[in-house]
Amino acid sequence: MAAVPVSFRSADQLFTDLLTLTKGQKDPGYSSLILKFVYEHRDERLSLKNPPGATLTIGNFNSTIYKGKKNILNGWNKFYLPDIVSMQVLGVVTGTSCPGDHLVLMTCEDGQLYAYDGEELHLVAVSVKQLRNKGIEYPADKSYYKGEAFPNTDWEEVRKSAVGRRLDQKHRELVTAKTAEFMQNLKSIQTGHEETRAVIKNQQQDGSLKRTLDCNNDKAAMDGWARWDTGRTATSAGKNTSGSLPKHPRVVVV
Repeated sequence: MAAVPVSFRSADQLFTDLLTLTKGQKDPGYSSLILKFVYEHRDERLSLKNPPGATLTIGNFNSTIYKGKKNILNGWNKFYLPDIVSMQVLGVVTGTSCPGDHLVLMTCEDGQLYAYDGEELHLVAVSVKQLRNKGIEYPADKSYYKGEAFPNTDWEEVRKSAVGRRLDQKHRELVTAKTAEFMQNLKSIQTGHEETRAVIKNQQQDGSLKRTLDCNNDKAAMDGWARWDTGRTATSAGKNTSGSLPKHPRVVVV
C-alpha cells in the first residue's frame, strides 16, 4: 500500500527532529541517531522545495533498489569522500532528473547531505537546515566519483605495506590452489578443438570422394550418350540400332 504524504505541520516537525540531531561538527554518534530517526519515521514522505515537485520518502538502505548489495554501501563509506565515513540512508528522493528517478539521500558524521544517482555521489545540501529551507541541489556543483578518495595514493607503498603483502600472499595461494583445475579445463578445451578439427577434416574428405565418384559416373554417362549418338547417325530412316537409350548424366551441384 502506498505511503500517504504527511501534513505540512508533520513535515515541519520531522525536519525539526532532524535538526536536533545535527551538532554542526563531525560526530561519531550522529549516524546512530539518524538510523533511529529513520526507523521511527520510515515510509513518511516530505515535499522538498527544490527541485520543484521532488519528494523524499524516508527509509533505510533496504528501502532502496540497492537492497542486499553491501558492496554499494561499503563503497559509499570508503571510495568517494576523502575520509572513510559511516553513511546512513535517509530515504529516496523522486521527482528529479536522476536516471531511473531513484536518488538515494544519505548523510554521515559531517552532517552534510549526499545523494547517489547510480554513478556519482553528489553533495546536495550542506546541512539539514538547508534541506528544509531550500531542498537539494541536483545535479550538484560538487560530486564525487568512485575511487576519487585515492587520487594521490602511492600503490607501490601500499603493495609493500602489511596489508599489501597479505593480499599478495592470498593471491598467490589462490593461484596455486586453482592451477591444477585451470590446466585441466585448458586441456579439455584443446581436446575439444582437436576433435572438432578431425570431424571437419573427415567431412571434407568425404565430400571430395563424393565429388570424384559423381564425376566418374558423369563421364561414363557422357561416353554412353556419345556412342548412342554415333550409332543413331549411322542408322537409316532414323531408327536406333544401338540399343536402349542410355541414362542421362546426373547434374550434381556441390
